Amino acid sequence: MKCTVCGGPATIKIPRHTSAFCPFHFQEYVLSQVTYAIERYHLFGHDKSIMLALSGGKDSMVLGEILTRMRYDVQAVHINNGFGEYSQSSEDLVRDFAQRYSIPLRVYSFQELLGFDFAHALRYAKRSACPVCSAVRRYFLNRLALDHECDVIVTGHNLDDETSAFLGNMLRWHMDDLGSKGPLMPEEKGMVRRAKPLVRLTDPEVHMYADLNDIPLMNGVCPHARGAAGIAYKRLLDALEREMTGTKAHFYSGYLKRAKARFTPAGAGERIEAGRCPCCGYRTLRKDLCFVCMLKERASHG
Repeated sequence: MKCTVCGGPATIKIPRHTSAFCPFHFQEYVLSQVTYAIERYHLFGHDKSIMLALSGGKDSMVLGEILTRMRYDVQAVHINNGFGEYSQSSEDLVRDFAQRYSIPLRVYSFQELLGFDFAHALRYAKRSACPVCSAVRRYFLNRLALDHECDVIVTGHNLDDETSAFLGNMLRWHMDDLGSKGPLMPEEKGMVRRAKPLVRLTDPEVHMYADLNDIPLMNGVCPHARGAAGIAYKRLLDALEREMTGTKAHFYSGYLKRAKARFTPAGAGERIEAGRCPCCGYRTLRKDLCFVCMLKERASHG
């Protein structure tokens, strides 16, 4: 197997592109895919202040390394969920990573931001762990970006993450999520722009890039990950990809080109319009308080 670029020995194969790369040109491929996503989807420029959601997972760590390499103005935020040893290990890893790459870092605890711990949040929310964690994180990332005058929030969502989320939303017909998925969520009043520069890269590609650049990775798994629907959707898409190379990329690009507009307000028929929380002004589909303010209200009543 020869490298598509230089003709030397290739060690990494990318079937959906009918390409193979040596380690050096694989890294060039990864950087070109991120550059393409930034430019093609108009995510941000070098004049913007970027807040990186740095969880400690491989995707956010790789994204931090790439944006630093590309000389973007990056600062990072880490939210410690309070999941015992797992969360502490994540925080330690993030602190070491930020120091290694000279990325300014702010660390907050879940309880510090919300006023109570994750276990109480689950009790007040009456929902499973993953949706609660995601909703609270999105809320506070937005608030922190506003507080620190950042122009854009970037997350490490890759192609596998996006396609599995899209599949789940489609199976359950979550119309608002189907209309808002994609590499960019534009800014609006009280809401900071959100971008996903890794959407053209798969899980294995991100992992390989991390290995080649000695980016430290977490060994453990989130204690609340077991039974998460997203994992099942990823396995299903992995199986389809093995049988039909390029399925994920075609699925995602087809959604962006042909389907997304059908789920926006102009094309979605009965789609519920988002409003604003009367307490904090956050964008919400709820008829009264947003999800976080609802949690706080329930906590105040015990």
